[in-house]
Order: sequence, then structure tokens, then C-alpha cells
Amino acid sequence: MQISGHYAGFPEKTLVVIMNHERARIFSAQGHDFTEQDLLTSSAADAQDEETIKLFFSLVHKRMEKALEKEGFAELLVCVPEIHRPLFQQHTPAALTKRIKRLVPKNLSAMEEGPIVRILFEG
Repeated sequence: MQISGHYAGFPEKTLVVIMNHERARIFSAQGHDFTEQDLLTSSAADAQDEETIKLFFSLVHKRMEKALEKEGFAELLVCVPEIHRPLFQQHTPAALTKRIKRLVPKNLSAMEEGPIVRILFEG
């Protein structure tokens, strides 16, 4: 989708990860282009135990590392529900932590792209 000219857009090629504990939607954002690239899902989506969630976050971290190393992304923007933010941050490798431009503590994973973009730019 094209982001409205009302918003500044993304000056750098940014990987936007919109996730909760069972799925992560991966978007590529640059300028006013915002395109969904990938969907990662937990193999045990109905399980809510900490170990299962950590395994899923590890899968997301690997996808983020690949984006930085092989796909030319300069920055990361992550949306993760506040309840899972501490666990996500606790297990994020230091190299990724340095590249996360912004971490939004909200669950936006079930929303359409338009409202996601609005929340990312307006808060």
C-alpha cells in the first residue's frame, strides 16, 4: 500500500514487525511504500507457556537478522503487546536491539495496513 502524503514516510528501508505471541506480520517500508512481505506463525499457536513464546520470538529474531544481513534493511520497527514486551526484549540479541529504531507496545497484529500505519505515525 502507499502511505498517505500526510505522513512523513520511512526515510530508510525499514523492516516493520507487527506481532503478538503467535504470529508476526513482516512489512517492508521505505518512503511511502508499505508492503507486507511475510507471515510467521507459532507452531503451537494455542500454547501460551513462556517456553513456546520464547521459541516463537527466536524465530522472529532470526527473520529480523536475515532482513538486516541479506535484504538491505537499515532499521527495525517492532510492535509487540505490552504483556510480551519484557520477554521479547529480554531475548533479543544485542545486535538486533541496537537496530530497533522504535518498539511500540501494542498488539496490532489483527489490524489492516491502513490503521497500522496511522497508529505508527500518530501514536
